[in-house]
Amino acid sequence: MNPEETTRRHGRRPGWLAVATLAMAMMGSIGVPIAGRAQRFAAQPRPPSSSQRFAVQPPPSSSQRRPAVRQPSYPRPGRPSVAPLSAMRQPPPPPPPPFGPPPFPGFMPPPPPRRMAIQSYDSMRRSMVNQQLRQRGISQPEVLAAMEQVPRHLFLPPTMRREAYADRALQLGPSRTIYQPYVVALMTALLDLKRGDSVLEVGTGTGYHAAVLSRIAHHVYSMEIDPVVASQAAHALGAMGYHNVQVWAGDGYRGLPEKAPFDAILLSAAPPRIPQPLLDQLRVGGKMVVPVGGVVQDLLVITKTRAGIEKRTVIPVRVSPMTGQVQDGH
Repeated sequence: MNPEETTRRHGRRPGWLAVATLAMAMMGSIGVPIAGRAQRFAAQPRPPSSSQRFAVQPPPSSSQRRPAVRQPSYPRPGRPSVAPLSAMRQPPPPPPPPFGPPPFPGFMPPPPPRRMAIQSYDSMRRSMVNQQLRQRGISQPEVLAAMEQVPRHLFLPPTMRREAYADRALQLGPSRTIYQPYVVALMTALLDLKRGDSVLEVGTGTGYHAAVLSRIAHHVYSMEIDPVVASQAAHALGAMGYHNVQVWAGDGYRGLPEKAPFDAILLSAAPPRIPQPLLDQLRVGGKMVVPVGGVVQDLLVITKTRAGIEKRTVIPVRVSPMTGQVQDGH
């Protein structure tokens, strides 16, 4: 019996036939998209399987290998180069001998010179006061303090400053000399200065002695016959702050009558005899310190009294001669 007859007789199809028909209808409606989707999925490359993924590839042939390129052996930036361990273990080569090969067997080179400590000018000045002045009898506190305060080296050229506090006179030129520190201190001490005294100095030179006098006296008038030297000394004294010193350019034989009388007069240059104009400008009771003579002079202390003058010879000295009118015999 076919399905048509079954339908006519019973008015419906059997159950299995209905299911089969429905399944055939559904497959017919979705068969094309499923097939197209399967074709697109098959066209995509599939990832290798685990057996293919970890398979050992054969080495390339010699014709396929790329030539090896040697890189330069310079150190990488930022990383210090390290010497091989064998090179680090080797001892360094011995230094060359400082004095060359020894001239004979058993020769011992001299020891290196000892480094001398550079002594400051302040300590040199204190040593000068203690060793050159105190030990020779200079005991006035004012004089010792003045010699310790005045920087003697600043009155010298830079090339001579290391010798400023030596126990000797220093030659600055054909006719210019800065006297021995002891002579400067002795002549200052012989004046017996007071704080309010007015002093006349004949022979300014560098201005060092005038600076020492200014630390004790109230005012210092200094005369220099050479105008250039007088200008240099005035500039140096003013730059260092010795404002109570006046430097005058002129012949000191005549003194400074407009500033007289003076409590003390000091001659840094040696006249052949005592200038009378300077004696006239000395106050009664005042003192004059003057070296008198030729090549070697006598250092004299002259005290002016109402009755006349009193002379006292201290020591022989050798200082620069006085020039100008005093040499004319007047």
